[in-house]
Amino acid sequence: MPKGKSTSTATAAFCFGCDCYTLPCLRISPSSCAREFFILLCILVELSLTCVFLIYSREDPCASVVKKREVLLRCLIEYMGESGNELISDYQGKEEVGVQQDLKMESMKIYVCREPDAVGIIIEGVPVLTNVGNVARACCLLLGLAYALNLEYPPKLGKTFEVFQRLLVKLDTLAPKPTSRFTTLKNRLMT
Repeated sequence: MPKGKSTSTATAAFCFGCDCYTLPCLRISPSSCAREFFILLCILVELSLTCVFLIYSREDPCASVVKKREVLLRCLIEYMGESGNELISDYQGKEEVGVQQDLKMESMKIYVCREPDAVGIIIEGVPVLTNVGNVARACCLLLGLAYALNLEYPPKLGKTFEVFQRLLVKLDTLAPKPTSRFTTLKNRLMT
């Protein structure tokens, strides 16, 4: 992160960016991006089912906000024409230590364990952060780590990190020149 920005400030800015762009993302026209729209629809159905479950289970209402942010980030990855599986690995019923072993060959990855719940970050096969809490926070921290350590973004996720960096955290918004895909997304969100 740039000098003067603390981790908590950057995380708050990242989450605020997610919250601000949730509704505009839903307004993006499906006709111009049929494949991405289908994937987004599948992810949004997952969100709807989760929200219904949260409402009727009387769980913490903040959990639905966290889930919305996660779904938004997964949708943005797919919208940018990249695969969410390149950034986020989901595991059901597997211990965190076993997940970390599975990801030893990964250069940069977020893992999400469900039952037991755990979210963490792997860089160069090494777990650098554990107990991160949620996917949105993990994405923000991973962006901060890449920025602070001057790491190259994974080639298959360059457009995704551009969205995280320029749109959500508002860093380096003009230099280097934004990709056309990012510019199109930003223009659609601003209309």
